Amino acid sequence: MTTIAWDEEIIAWDSLITMGDEKYVHHNTQKVVSHKGRVFTLCGNAGLLKKTLIPWWEKGHKADAAPDGDWDMVVIGTDGTFLYSSGSPGAEVSTPSTFALGSGSMAARAALMCGKEPAIAVNIAAALDKCTGGPVNWLRLSDHVKKPVIRKSKRRGARK
Repeated sequence: MTTIAWDEEIIAWDSLITMGDEKYVHHNTQKVVSHKGRVFTLCGNAGLLKKTLIPWWEKGHKADAAPDGDWDMVVIGTDGTFLYSSGSPGAEVSTPSTFALGSGSMAARAALMCGKEPAIAVNIAAALDKCTGGPVNWLRLSDHVKKPVIRKSKRRGARK
């Protein structure tokens, strides 16, 4: 799987890809994607995020339309941080603003609870979890989580 950890400022994730018994490091894993003022994260098949899960979420994340596979997705926006899972795809679960997801999440959450920043938490998880590894990527949430722009025409009641 993977490890993704965040606090109120930073989100960090590993770059190890596992496919069965195969493991390789890829710098552009797309486990975390910034899209339309939100940050989307994925544990599971990283290829699902942009092409399948984000469109599913944008269409209302209905359980009967959920993508197949084993995945956990977190969406971080100005309205909060929410978890969606293939195990219960229609449910929206609010998560704490400091949290971790994936196979190394327990180690990463313990590190976060001890005051470590997310990138260090993911490195600690990599030392303990065989499915977490490679260079750690990170981004500053405030650079990517934005309130939607409300156009003047929508505020005043757009004319048709």
